[in-house]
Amino acid sequence: MAKAKAVKYPIIYEMRRGTWNDYWRVAIYKNNAALKKGLKAEGIVDATPDTLALVHSTASYTKKLEWGDFTSSMFATLFLSLDNMGTEILCHESVHIGMAHERFINRFKMEYGDQCGTNEERLAYYIGSVMRGLVETLRENGHIE
Repeated sequence: MAKAKAVKYPIIYEMRRGTWNDYWRVAIYKNNAALKKGLKAEGIVDATPDTLALVHSTASYTKKLEWGDFTSSMFATLFLSLDNMGTEILCHESVHIGMAHERFINRFKMEYGDQCGTNEERLAYYIGSVMRGLVETLRENGHIE
């Protein structure tokens, strides 16, 4: 029996979407404790003790050494932990990725404001909750696995 290959965290993926000329990154940590430690090491001050995941725009990103040289085409990083990768959290954070992209391509001129505020956070919670309910209903009724 082959020995399982050790995984080195965080795992980082570049996310490029079809016609987009830019991209974002996903950094996946082994657990919540490692996520919090990683956020702190990166100097990310908007994390709170109850942070389960976080999107950080590169426009306000200050640390570069471990993440490489940023180009104008990378607009955000999504920080996740294996402990919290459910439908609701992934959908919630996807709203923030979408808003970060919109701010990036419109050079921070949009109705929801220059940074994530109360309105965007409420929208992300609503959409996450709706998606979780939808997925649970579809799964319970055998429409998806």
